[in-house]
Amino acid sequence: MQFGSGLFTMINSIAKSWFTKVSEFLVVMEVSKIMKTYQDINKETIDRWVEEGWEWGKPTSHDAYISAKKMENGKFFSYSYMSGST
Repeated sequence: MQFGSGLFTMINSIAKSWFTKVSEFLVVMEVSKIMKTYQDINKETIDRWVEEGWEWGKPTSHDAYISAKKMENGKFFSYSYMSGST
């Protein structure tokens, strides 16, 4: 009878340990769904700035890109100059 009691105690201990680890894991998974990473916050911030008309979030035309790459007249141009909205 002593052997069975010890075995039960050992199995009970292993089961408690396993359930504790599983529940800790599930809690971490739920918290990670709620908490935002800094990458999520940065993405949302930049997306909001673009929606509000942030100059450096506006797309550049291919011609403006080529012009800037060639650095016409040896000068750097602002986005406003390259997009023709001076």
